[in-house]
Amino acid sequence: MPEPETSQSAVPPDPDTPTTPEKPAGLVVHLDQIRDNPKIFTGELPPEALELDSLDGARNIAPIAYDLRITIAGEEVLLQGSLELPIEFECVKCAQFFKTTQKAASFVRSFSLSEVPEGLDIGPELREELLLTFPTFPQCSPTCLGLCLKCGTNLNQNTCDCVTTKEDHRWSALDSLDLGEKAQE
Repeated sequence: MPEPETSQSAVPPDPDTPTTPEKPAGLVVHLDQIRDNPKIFTGELPPEALELDSLDGARNIAPIAYDLRITIAGEEVLLQGSLELPIEFECVKCAQFFKTTQKAASFVRSFSLSEVPEGLDIGPELREELLLTFPTFPQCSPTCLGLCLKCGTNLNQNTCDCVTTKEDHRWSALDSLDLGEKAQE
């Protein structure tokens, strides 16, 4: 198997492809670059390249680091690699933003050669892989106390004088239900 070539940066988008500042082209790989040898791409992408800057409850704080290997295997284009994204999420309990790094340590995608144009935009695949690493309910800490339900005070930072009860009253109407003797038999 041939040794892969290493590139320090991604292949820039095709200059003939129209792009707008609102919607960058992403990461495009031209198949003629990988026909003979696998290619390794390492570098960083701005968050805008994968359109991650418009997510609710998340803020990008640094570029996306990537380490990708792209090769043609038989009738398929094989993409393997890892991604890291430093990001801030809004905690679902206390509404404070906290920093973390989302990692896609090892992912693999394949594309049929017959369905791939001359330039393969792998941006959507990288975006999807990163989105799959995002927590459904991000919490700043497993011990986060959240906000007071009555006054809204962040209980991680302050205490409040609100009286809260731990009783669950959702089923209390059943306590007064008279079932009679037939139900007890």
